[in-house]
This record gives sequence, structure tokens and C-alpha cells, in this order.
Amino acid sequence: MGRASQPSASNSDDHISRDGLFYMALLALQFGFQPILNKEFLSREANKTVVVLVSEITKFFVAAFIVYFINGNARTEFKGWTLRDSLKTAGLPAVIYSVQNILMLTGYNQLDGLTLNLINQTKTIFTAIAVYLVLNKKQSPAQCLALVGMFGASVLLASSGSGKSQGAAEYHAWLFGGVIPVFAASILSGVASAITQRNLQRHNRSSYLFSMELAVYSSIAMIARVLVSGNELSAIAVKGPFYSFPLTTMAPILLQSCGGIIVGLVVKHAGGVRKGFSILAGILLTGLIDNVVAGNPLTTAKLLALPLVLVSTYVHITRPYRAPVEKPKTN
Repeated sequence: MGRASQPSASNSDDHISRDGLFYMALLALQFGFQPILNKEFLSREANKTVVVLVSEITKFFVAAFIVYFINGNARTEFKGWTLRDSLKTAGLPAVIYSVQNILMLTGYNQLDGLTLNLINQTKTIFTAIAVYLVLNKKQSPAQCLALVGMFGASVLLASSGSGKSQGAAEYHAWLFGGVIPVFAASILSGVASAITQRNLQRHNRSSYLFSMELAVYSSIAMIARVLVSGNELSAIAVKGPFYSFPLTTMAPILLQSCGGIIVGLVVKHAGGVRKGFSILAGILLTGLIDNVVAGNPLTTAKLLALPLVLVSTYVHITRPYRAPVEKPKTN
């Protein structure tokens, strides 16, 4: 969940430094392995609110470690910081991201890694819509066509789910316990991204400080959720907060926390457009791991949706909207 405010590399510069290539490879690996590790190490019985809470606390300490011990510019980061300004900037996005994380954890229980990553790419659609509504940032015709392609891929996957071959009950669980939660999480991701972009334009923040703020407010939201939910509070009282939460659960949580930091490093050393290429490589890696290691078959729907998502994502990141150049007036 990293937001990079550091100077980004020029997207038009064809040269990529060794550091840029290294961080791009790390991001591809993180994106590719994340759904696999989540599926493997996150138990269905684990309390999802506790998982999100531990994840947010981990993100806070990762970002704080970088600010204090690696960058060594904590004073600069917190100069002029106020609680009121912080709440205006990160409060609402933090609540939205908290709900999104709960929905994504729900989807991990039902979907294989490739299907989840492909459907999750629809967040590009909702980000584009939300950014247009909030910031009036337009999409080019090619980008609009790419968004249609992404939506078509998600519909294809949803209508040709693996649960259909197992019976109505399994398909119902696959659709309503997997596809729809991830789809809803993608919508929330788009809304939160637009609000975040608007807020960061108004209030100067580094990616690490903003990550720390999001983590604090998301943690508060999760604790409040437990306190107001009688059923969840009772379950924690009976089973304990870390029921079905072995130490291996920290593997995907740590990977996700580091992923946000890697995104910022890719944008800084390789540029925002090339970050999209790392995501493309990650999707391909997820498909390979999902098929070879996890043994999930590449169904017809996946074989059709995979290239559709890859091409659509490529077009969307390489064909941005360019404002028409006004012709000089002649007397």
C-alpha cells in the first residue's frame, strides 16, 4: 500500500539503472507470490480483523524503521505535522482500505492466485472512474478500450468459475465468497486511490509517513470494528485473538508490508509506467506458480482472460490521455 512521493524517474527515458531493474524484479516477485502465500498460510478459521490489524501494525513498523534508521530524516518527515491535518489526509482512506483488506482476505479463501490477481486488476477501472470524478483526470480512447477489456476479462472469469463443475453450492461459495468480495475490494481500492491522490496533492506527505498514518488509523478502525461487533468480540473471548494464527501467517503479512515500500522504490528508480510492467510480470508469474506448484489447471476462461488482462494493462499504462495542444491564434 505504498505511495511514492519521491521524485520519479522519467517515463520517457529508455535507460533503466541496475537499481531500477532490481526493484522491478522484486515487485514482480512480490506481486506474483502474494496470492500464493496468502492462500497457503492464511487460515480460513483465523479472525480476519486480527489478521488485518497485525498487518497494519507490521506496515507501521516497516515504514517507521525506514524513516528512522535507513533514511534518517525523521525530523524532516514530521516537520509541520498536525493531528488535524493527518486525519484530513489519511483518515477516510484508512477506513476504506481496512474494509478492502477484509474483503480481499475473504476472497483468498475461495479463489486461486491467478483468478484473484486477474479480477483484482479491475481496480484500474474503478480508479480511473473515481479519479475522473474526483480530480477530473481524463482517460484516452485507448485507455477506455483497455478498461473495457479488463471488465470483459472479469466477467469471463466470473461466468466460467471453477465452482460450476463442483455443484451449485460450491459455485455459490466461489462466486459470493470469492469473486464478489474481490470485485467489491477493487471498487473500494479505486475510490481510496482517488481520495488519496487528491489529499496528497493538498497536503505534502512522503510515502513512508503516509503509510504510517494509514496503518494507525486502519488499526483504530479494526479495533472499533471488534468492539461494536458482538459476535466477533465473543468469538475472540472464547477462542482468543490468535486462534488459527501460527507464526507462518506472518510470511504473507511481511511480504505485503514490504511490497508497499518496493512500489515506492520502483517509481523512484524506474518510473510509474514501468511499475505497470512489473505488475504484468507478476501476473504471469502467478499463473506459472498456480499451475506448476499449486496444480490449479489453466482453464479456457483463464487462457482467454490472461492475455486480455495483460494486453489491456499494457495499453492502459502506455497510452495515457494527452491534452490537445492549442494552436496559436493567427491575426
